[in-house]
Amino acid sequence: MGAHRSVRNTAHAADTAGRNHAAGVAITRQRGAIVTGVSALIRNAYRLPLETMPNETTPTARAVAAIVRNAYAADAPPSLARVMDALRALNGRKLTKREHAGLNAAAGVPLFIGYETTSAGFIIETADRHKRADGWRLRLSWDKGCPTVDADAIWRDNPAYFIGAADRNAIRAGYLADAARIQTIADAVDAYRAAVAAMDAALAYPFPDRYEIQRALADPHPTEFAETVRTLTA
Repeated sequence: MGAHRSVRNTAHAADTAGRNHAAGVAITRQRGAIVTGVSALIRNAYRLPLETMPNETTPTARAVAAIVRNAYAADAPPSLARVMDALRALNGRKLTKREHAGLNAAAGVPLFIGYETTSAGFIIETADRHKRADGWRLRLSWDKGCPTVDADAIWRDNPAYFIGAADRNAIRAGYLADAARIQTIADAVDAYRAAVAAMDAALAYPFPDRYEIQRALADPHPTEFAETVRTLTA
């Protein structure tokens, strides 16, 4: 009886261990797929749905589209995709100084790699991050020592460059694919500039109350404007 129970327990333990191993493998593969997908997402971000606006659109519409396209590209820098690929290859290993040269080579741009006191964490960032729209910074850990590379955690803990960037670029792609929507923005910009020019002309010197009228009625957010009008006309 005891022998039969022992055999059943051993078989149950082996079955449980097998299921746990399979689950662990599945999770590992899932995490790898997530990180691989993120890198692919960044690499593919330059494949915009509309490279140029149709010729019949106005110069302002083409300028609006260019601003959106530039922001799209800046939110998906290729150097970040290459560094994420390099980090994924180091997954589970300590990020020692021996690996820094490889990360710099992968990035193709100068990097700062190390602990930064102002951010209280171990980071990798483009050296000119504050000067370029496509600069970026990844926090790998809050510790001063060499962190263990966890590509899944890097993706999760730096959402602005991954989930957030994907969401923003999905919105931008929708606008870039819709010339009418871009033109609506451009028309609003042109109307705004025309209104500003008309106001400047109407309030030109020697009218003494230009800046008071502009401050109270032209500059505020629409909700503040409505409240100001109610207050002044009550």
